[in-house]
Order: sequence, then structure tokens, then C-alpha cells
Amino acid sequence: MMTHWTRILIGCAAALFQPAAHAEKFENAYLSFTMDDGWRCKQEGTEFVCRANKGQAQKEAIIIMAAKEAGPQDTLFNYTAHLNVTPKTGKIVQPATQVVINGTVWVDSLQLGSEVENYYTRYAGTVKDGIGVLFTMSAHTRYYEKYNGAFTLALHSLKLKPIKMRPR
Repeated sequence: MMTHWTRILIGCAAALFQPAAHAEKFENAYLSFTMDDGWRCKQEGTEFVCRANKGQAQKEAIIIMAAKEAGPQDTLFNYTAHLNVTPKTGKIVQPATQVVINGTVWVDSLQLGSEVENYYTRYAGTVKDGIGVLFTMSAHTRYYEKYNGAFTLALHSLKLKPIKMRPR
């Protein structure tokens, strides 16, 4: 007869050997990243928008990415300065700092209420090879911890693709 502790030990061992949650790779002409299974991305105008693919979860969190040809104002210095100005309707939770992700320097910041009231938004922006990229991850304050792991996975797996510049 199995003791209570034996059942707990077997349950823990079984949990350790469960396959990891499936992750999906998103890829467009500018970048790629990994996201948790159950998220779907689609192009909406000039941006790509990713949402959890199930009912209410679609309203809890969102990832948006945009890329454009960089102009003179698109610099890491300017992105940092812009993200360190307190938004009119929100507050800065984590000031903008430069971080290296997969060999590319990004400006990273976390704000509350800057895009939508009661939503945290994590910003990651970079300029490389003449392209400016903005990657935002937003979740309602009630659900931020639920999605923070998915956001971290996406952010830490960001990879820019080499861009072949068009002749002018």
C-alpha cells in the first residue's frame, strides 16, 4: 500500500517529466520571436497584433509590433528619452534602459496606464540596419502576472532579421 508521501513523490516526479508547454515561433520580414502556444498573430494595417486565442483571454493581454524605415529621430537615445518621460495618463514602473537581446541593443521599459488605463505595457524598441522596431506587450493589471512569463519568453527570443537595404 502506497503511503501519502510516496504518492506525493511519484506525483512530483511525473510533473518533472511532463513535456514542456508547446511554444510557437512568429516570423515576419523584420523579426522572429517565440510565444506561448495559444497565441495567434495577424497583420492589422502596418502592425502585427498577437492575442491569446481563447475567449476572455483576448481582452486580457496583447502584443503589438511595428517596424518602419528609420528616420533621423529614430535613435536608441531618442527612444530612451521618450520612454523616460512620464506619460500624461500613467506612470513609469521601470525606467527605460538599454539591454542586449540576441546580439541587438534594445530600449526596454515598463509603464502603467500609458496606452490603456489599468494596463501595464512593456516597451522594447530598437534601430538597426535602417529599420526602427517597436515591440509592445500589454496586460490588464489583474492579469499581468499571468502573462509576464509569455512576455518574457517573447522578449528574450526576439531576433532581428538582416535587412537588405533598397537602393535610393
